[in-house]
Amino acid sequence: MGADLVWRKDRWVADPSASKDPDIRKGTDFDRLARNVCKVLLTRGLQGSVIHSVDSETQQMLAGLGLPLLSEPSGA
Repeated sequence: MGADLVWRKDRWVADPSASKDPDIRKGTDFDRLARNVCKVLLTRGLQGSVIHSVDSETQQMLAGLGLPLLSEPSGA
């Protein structure tokens, strides 16, 4: 997840200036479009998904959800 959709205190905050997608940035409802992009990407994994955020506060919120962490590959 990029800096265009981050977790702040108790809610998601969308920031069009942080988006790398010019078509979405130009949209009239950036918040809805950014959330939809994340929803689509997070629901496509057939055998699971890895979620990473570039934002530290969002990382802390995701870590608090109790999701399993990736383990180091054997032989690493």
